Amino acid sequence: MKIMMRRLLWLVTILGFSLPAFAANKILVVISSADQLQLKDGSMREVGFYLNELTVPLKKLIDAGYTPVYVTPGGALPHLDPASDDPKYFGGDRNLYSQYKSFLGDLHLLDKNLSPVRNIDDFKDNDFADYSAVFVPGGHAPMMDLVTNRSLGKILRTFHAQRKPTALICHGPVSLISALDNPEEYLEAVKAGDKFHAEQLAREWVYQGCEITVFSDVEDEAAEAKKFKGKMQFFPEDALRWAGGFMNEALPGKSNVTQCQELLTGQNPQSDVELADRLLEILTAQSSK
Repeated sequence: MKIMMRRLLWLVTILGFSLPAFAANKILVVISSADQLQLKDGSMREVGFYLNELTVPLKKLIDAGYTPVYVTPGGALPHLDPASDDPKYFGGDRNLYSQYKSFLGDLHLLDKNLSPVRNIDDFKDNDFADYSAVFVPGGHAPMMDLVTNRSLGKILRTFHAQRKPTALICHGPVSLISALDNPEEYLEAVKAGDKFHAEQLAREWVYQGCEITVFSDVEDEAAEAKKFKGKMQFFPEDALRWAGGFMNEALPGKSNVTQCQELLTGQNPQSDVELADRLLEILTAQSSK
C-alpha cells in the first residue's frame, strides 16, 4: 500500500507539469539548486534547502488539494542542507521528523531518475493563469543562485501584477532581489557596502515600501560563527532593506510572518507552520470570491 501511495504521489506531481492551461490550483515551487555558499574569503560551505522549510508548507498545500510544480535554475536537482536534516526543526519530535523525511523521499526531488524538477527558464513567459501561488523555501542556497535569477524576477513581477500570493521563508525572501531591473549590479553594490548606489538601482523595485521579514542579521551572525566559521558576502536583511523593504525582525528563533499585499514572508525555520497556515488562509479567501 505504501509503495502504491508513493507512486500515486509521484504521478500526481508529474501530471502537474502536463495539465492543460485550464487546470487550477497549481503552486509554483521555486527551489535553489546551489549546494555551496561562497564566503568573503572565497572559501565554500555546504548549503541547500532546509528540510522543514520546504516540506511543512508543501505538505499542507498538497493536503489542501494544491498541485506543486517544481522549478530550479537550469533544472538541476536541489540539494538538502545537511544542517537541516535534524529533528530539532520539528520541535524535537523524531517521529514527526521521520514523517517529513519520508514525505520528501516520496516527492523524488533528489532522485536523478524520477525527479519532477523543471528548468525555471521554461516558465518565465508563462501567464500563470492556472497557478494559485508561488512558494520559495529557504536555506542559505538562494543567496547563490535565486537572488540574481532573471527568470525568477520575471515570474515574481508577473505574480505581483496579478496580486497572486507569493510566499517565501527564511533566506527565501532574498530572492525578491531578482525582481530588480539589474539584480547582478545591485548585489555587487550590496557586497561592496555601497548603500547609495544600491538604493539608486532599486528605485523601481516592485516591492518598495513593503513590510518584509527574512533571516535576520543577528541570526546570520550566529550562523557565521557556528555553522560557517567565516564571514558571509552579504546579509539578506541588509540587501532587502537597501532595496526599499520595511524590515520586520522578531527575536532569533521565534516564528515571525509578515504580509504586504500578495507578499508573505517568514523569518526563519521556526516560521514554517505559521507561513503555511497564513498562505492557506489567503488562498482559501481568494478561492471563495
